[in-house]
Amino acid sequence: TMWAVNASLSRRTLPSATPVAWFGGLRRGYASSAAVVVPAQSKHTASIIFLHGLGDTGEGWVDVAKLWQAGPAQDQKLDFDSKKSSLRHAKFVLPTAPTRSVTINGGEKMPAWYDLQSLDSREDDPLNGIEETQATIDKLVQAEIEAGIKPDRIVVGGFSQGAAAAIHYMYLKHRDQKFAGVLAMSGYLPFYAKADSLIASPNPTRLFMGHGKDDQMVSVEYAAASAKKLQERGVQVVYKEYAGLGHHVSEQELHDTFRFLHESVPYVLEGLKGMKGMGLWG
Repeated sequence: TMWAVNASLSRRTLPSATPVAWFGGLRRGYASSAAVVVPAQSKHTASIIFLHGLGDTGEGWVDVAKLWQAGPAQDQKLDFDSKKSSLRHAKFVLPTAPTRSVTINGGEKMPAWYDLQSLDSREDDPLNGIEETQATIDKLVQAEIEAGIKPDRIVVGGFSQGAAAAIHYMYLKHRDQKFAGVLAMSGYLPFYAKADSLIASPNPTRLFMGHGKDDQMVSVEYAAASAKKLQERGVQVVYKEYAGLGHHVSEQELHDTFRFLHESVPYVLEGLKGMKGMGLWG
C-alpha cells in the first residue's frame, strides 16, 4: 500500500470532544505558542497551515502531517528521489481552536473555529466566531511570511469546519494575492447564500476539495454545490468524491491530497527557486 494507515483512520476525524490518538509511534511535533508545529526535515521552503475539525486539536493531525511530509511509499508519477517525491521541505503548522460553546452539541464546550447552529441548514448560519478565526489564520500566515516564506509557497487548509474556515479566509475576504493552494477535506463554502456578493473577484489560488459520498455531517450534495459555486466565481477547483467514505479521511484521499500539496509546493532545487510545479497533478 502507499500509506501505512491503521484501522483507526476510519474513526479519527469524526467530531468528538475527546481527541483520539492514531498512527501511534510516529514522532510527534512540538508545540509553539499558537500551534503544534511539524518542522521541515530539510531546508524549509514551504509552509502548510492546517485547521482541524470540530472538537479536535492541532495535535490530532500531527501524524497525518508526518505522512504527507514523508510521501507515499510507491507512486510511479513521483518516482524521482526522496526529496522530490516528498514534502520534507515543508513545515506544517497545526493550530488548535479556542474552546467555545457549540449550539448543535447542546452548548457543550469544545475546540471550535466557530459556532454551528445546525447541520441541516448551513447557508444562513451566522457562524459566530469565524472572524476571530480569520484573524488567527492571518497571524499564522504573516508569521510564515516574516520567516521568509512567500505566499505562493504557503498552503492554507483544513478538515470539516477547518476546511470551511480556510475557504472563507481565501475566497470570501477579497484576497487578490495568490497563495500556493487551499486544501479542503470534508468542507464547504460558508455563507453560500451570499457567496455571489462576497466573492467580488476571482482569486487565483487553486483549491482542492475532497468529500466522502456517505458523509452524514456535511452532505456531499452541499460540498458539490459549494465547489460549483466557487468555480462559477472563477476559482480553479479540483473536486473529488470518495465512494463509501463518511465524515473522515481515507487512504485514497490522503494520496490525492499529497499529490495536490506536492504540486502546489514542490521541492525546489537550490538556484531554481523560481520554478513552478512539475506537472504531477493528472
